[in-house]
Amino acid sequence: MAKRARRLSDQAAAVLLLFLQDPERERYGLEIIREANLKSGLLYPILHRFEERGFLTSAWEPQEVAVAAGRRPRRLYRLDTKQLSATEATLEEWRQAVKEDRGASGSMREAFA
Repeated sequence: MAKRARRLSDQAAAVLLLFLQDPERERYGLEIIREANLKSGLLYPILHRFEERGFLTSAWEPQEVAVAAGRRPRRLYRLDTKQLSATEATLEEWRQAVKEDRGASGSMREAFA
């Protein structure tokens, strides 16, 4: 039996789960990397994909805020709450795929035990 391909990587799911913790909160790249425990090279393609799918929106932090903090402006990402049900459905598909993978690998282990 062929293994069903996941539509969402574990890393991408971690990013969505992070945004769902507080759907109204804006987050910036380094914060997401730290909280989702990702490598920087993984994050930005994930964010770009989620923007294309309409799950996230982004905008530059106002210049005044960045200057007052003594840094360059950050790109801020936010969950698009209009797409909340689609985002949750995507995560549910991921959860089901993970559950099926665990069941299949458990069965395989029993078969070879």
